[in-house]
Formats: sequence, structure tokens, C-alpha cells
Amino acid sequence: TVVAQFRLLPDSADRVRAMAGGGAGDLPVDLLAWTTTPWTLPSNTALTIGEKIEYHIVKTANRYTGEAGIVVLAAALHGKHFGGKKAPESEVLATVTGADLVGLRYEQLIDWAQPMDAPEEAFRVIPGDFVTTEDGTGIVHSSPAYGLDDFNSCVAHGLGYDDILNPVQGNGSYAADFPLFGGQNIWKA
Repeated sequence: TVVAQFRLLPDSADRVRAMAGGGAGDLPVDLLAWTTTPWTLPSNTALTIGEKIEYHIVKTANRYTGEAGIVVLAAALHGKHFGGKKAPESEVLATVTGADLVGLRYEQLIDWAQPMDAPEEAFRVIPGDFVTTEDGTGIVHSSPAYGLDDFNSCVAHGLGYDDILNPVQGNGSYAADFPLFGGQNIWKA
């Protein structure tokens, strides 16, 4: 499994900073999204949340770069990500529901290909009833080509149908013309 950080676009970051009150300053805002299939990240189309799940807006530092910032993840999973000895310090600035996060827009994580004919509709937070707080972050990376829940939630919110990005071929390798990983098996890329 992998937790990826998806940086919010300026208007959406401002919206989260406003929810957090004065403690957020001008820090960048990232959504922490979980996936059990990291090889699907190049075809990310949406991030899916549970509308009734509570989420923390957290002031912290990136554990790899040390950059100060704000992250959002399920309140029930905060301790799992910030409770260990090597975890960066964290301060909960606010608790909101998933419904408050619907519609937030983020930067495309890997911009080698567009996931649909109208990419301006992609890269946003959508609700899904399959999101839980049992594992992960309470925010699910969604690629509609690779799972029924992802497909159904994305299509229900107008995110493609006939034009879904699927760079992985039937033999388990990325398409030959796909940047960086072209022709490589997903398990070796």
C-alpha cells in the first residue's frame, strides 16, 4: 500500500485554510490518499471520501522533505499516521466532515496522460459510500479503469465512461509509449 500526497489547487487550499482558522497561514495543503494498487496512480482521476466521516485538518511537516504544510486525513486514522516515534509532530487545527471536502480540486499527481477527454472535470474530491476508516487515510485514490467502486463512483459524478485512462495492457505492462514506465511490467516499474 502507498499513501500519496495530492496538493490542492489555490482556491481549494484557501477553502481548507478557512476551515482551519488562523493556524494554517499560507501553508500548502495536501490530501493524504491511500491506495493498495500504486501502479494505478498514473491514471488517478478523483479522490473519494466518505461524506459522514470526520476528517482532521493537520498542521505538520512532510516526513521526507521537512516542508511545513497542512494535510487532511480521517480523524480516526490520525494516530496511525502521526503516532510513531519517527512521525513528524502534528497539530489538529480543525475537524470537518467529508461533506465539507466534496468538490475540492487538486493538482494531477502524474501528468503524463490525461484521464479523460475533459480533464478539467477530473482531479476533484467526490463522495463514495465504500470509503472506510479501517485502513489507509479515509481518502481513496480512484482510477475508474481498475476497480468497480472506483468506476461506479467516478461515473456517477461525471468523470468519464468511454474515455477512461488505462495505460496498463492485458499482459500487465504499461503501454510501450507511456512515459518513464513504457513497456515495463507493473510489478517492476
